[in-house]
Amino acid sequence: PKPKVSPTTHHTNAVHLSCRAVAAFALLQSNMKKSSNKQEGHAFAIRMLDQDPAFLRLVGRDRAFSRLLLSTSERRAGQIGKVIQSFVRKPTAETNQSSSKKTRPSDALCDAALRIGASQLL
Repeated sequence: PKPKVSPTTHHTNAVHLSCRAVAAFALLQSNMKKSSNKQEGHAFAIRMLDQDPAFLRLVGRDRAFSRLLLSTSERRAGQIGKVIQSFVRKPTAETNQSSSKKTRPSDALCDAALRIGASQLL
């Protein structure tokens, strides 16, 4: 059976995640923490990554690649957001946050994965 994936316990049952998936989950957790508690300050995704057991299980070059993807996605968040918005027909998690609708976890995960993928391409 396939393990159930949720944003908070995303890889406790998984054997191995790719460096891209680890980066996407760290970005997702960081974004969730930022949106849930704005008074706490910045929840940098790199800090989330450094505390992630799946990240620590990666080999050295995969860890470096995951860190590169994540830092690039944070550094170029505005540019990546504009590129993604140019292809999206429905509102994304970013635009849903300004409205009263609650963002679904699957939407937030897709947004994080798109941002990690775009950071590799750009």
